[in-house]
Amino acid sequence: MRYYKAFNDWLALQITRGVGTMECAYLFLVLAAIGFPGFHATATQYVQWISQTVIQLVMLSIIMVGQRLMSTMTAKHHAEITQLHADHAREVATLHASHQALHAKVDALATAHAPALPVKAPAKRKAPAKKAAAK
Repeated sequence: MRYYKAFNDWLALQITRGVGTMECAYLFLVLAAIGFPGFHATATQYVQWISQTVIQLVMLSIIMVGQRLMSTMTAKHHAEITQLHADHAREVATLHASHQALHAKVDALATAHAPALPVKAPAKRKAPAKKAAAK
């Protein structure tokens, strides 16, 4: 049973790869042209030919090709965005390190050149005066 599933998966992949090509779209277009109902057909026959033959056969392959191209472009854009993110993360880390170094220098300069100021104890707050109640 395992080989049966493996064969089905392989066959489905091969058919999908074959149908999802522009060559297959052109082949389906030729087949659709062969099935053209003629110039004396009714409007219903033309609608059926277009909807059942042209759209289902030709557009199927074209849509599959487009999806494959879009998937490839998405993967490429994802790789580019991932690289940009890594580059920006490195830049942020570098800027952060520079900021820390500058901050340390400013602290050292401020400590070295600041005058020694006496530290005053905070003044005690007076309690608010209570009003005498009028009798």
